[in-house]
Amino acid sequence: MLHICGHFGRKTGLRKLAMAGGVALNCTANGRLLQSGLFDDIYVQPAAGDDGSALGAALWSASRNGGVKKRPDAGSLPRPRALASRNRQGSR
Repeated sequence: MLHICGHFGRKTGLRKLAMAGGVALNCTANGRLLQSGLFDDIYVQPAAGDDGSALGAALWSASRNGGVKKRPDAGSLPRPRALASRNRQGSR
């Protein structure tokens, strides 16, 4: 996962990563991604397993019909407190 996400990050230059699916639930891999310094923010979608497919389909459908609007206060991706506090203290 570090190899694939690292390639994506270097290729696009993006510093925020959002993941979903069963692989996104791998806490060890997520910790290594965070510590690698490749990304400033890492977000794991709450319904990261197969149940997230329905959520993704609903979001895609709503976005196609103009039903998804970015909130003015949505400046950054939400993340668990443990990741947020580690990021503020500086990752190693």
